[in-house]
Amino acid sequence: MAKINNTTVYPNVLPTANDYVVLTDVNDSDQTKTATVADFQLFFGITTLEVTLTSTQLLNSFTNPVTLVPAQGAGTYIIPQGLLVSKLNFNTVAYDFVDLGVIGYSFGYHSMEWTSGNLNSVASGVFAGPVTAYGPLGGIAQPIVGAENTDLLFLCGTANPTVGDGTLSLIFQYKVITI
Repeated sequence: MAKINNTTVYPNVLPTANDYVVLTDVNDSDQTKTATVADFQLFFGITTLEVTLTSTQLLNSFTNPVTLVPAQGAGTYIIPQGLLVSKLNFNTVAYDFVDLGVIGYSFGYHSMEWTSGNLNSVASGVFAGPVTAYGPLGGIAQPIVGAENTDLLFLCGTANPTVGDGTLSLIFQYKVITI
């Protein structure tokens, strides 16, 4: 049997969430078993969210904010991590967002915002930004911390857009902590 560092026999790959990893289960007489990369992400507390919001969801996002991550129960907090990447997938009609789109909590702090110019574009585009809050210190970016047992939402600032038919794809990571 080849050694694990023999990359000719065992080539290096970039793992995906559904790839398997071999491990030894010390709680089952050291039996050899498998787990997925996604299982390890959960074990270490980081989850990757990949979701595409439909035009219906975007057109109603002020009156009906879209739940991205549901509340996790008493004593828990959802905390976005790192960088949020989004892609506006333009179709045939641009949106007319009056204000901006945000990811945030029902009590108002947000972790990333898109200007109406980005969301109202007549072309597809990718936008990326750090996951930070614009808090009480005059707009200084700070780490975002939600309220206990609160949903993480996508919503627009002051009113629903009235037209638009594209989608918005979001990819970001988050942790759920229990206190």
